[in-house]
Amino acid sequence: MDQDVLSAINLVRVFSVIEEKAWSALSKTRGKQADDLNARQVKAMMFLVLREKENGELFTLQQLANSLAMKKAAASLMISNMEDKKLLSRKIDKQNRRYIRIQLTPKGRKMAEAVLNHASKKIAEVLNSLKDADRKSFMQIATQIYSEFGPKLMAEEPKKEAKK
Repeated sequence: MDQDVLSAINLVRVFSVIEEKAWSALSKTRGKQADDLNARQVKAMMFLVLREKENGELFTLQQLANSLAMKKAAASLMISNMEDKKLLSRKIDKQNRRYIRIQLTPKGRKMAEAVLNHASKKIAEVLNSLKDADRKSFMQIATQIYSEFGPKLMAEEPKKEAKK
């Protein structure tokens, strides 16, 4: 494996661990409700709150499924489970009634923002440990990668497997 690819994978792992530790810290303070959610559900809540902060839009069910690398049916089941816990709700898109948008409830938003705030503090620690020039370079590259690939990956339809 190419050393650059390995370094990128390790970087992703570091941020994944930060996210998991943020959820773990919240679970200790929130008790049973937080423990009833799995990592993918937490990631879904974080994606939803970040998307709203980024551009004010809500994910469609398909976009959320794509962002989580899930099939739409599996994402729908996960969303139903989270609706039962009063963390998310489904909303019919006003411009195109064929689309279902997913939104956080106030309870879900509070939990997602608590995880995001904890993770943000840890990420800030990592970034602040870098020299100013290195941090600026890293942020410029990270922004460029996200701008180029993030929206495409989230909008992309899952590939259909060829039947044998």
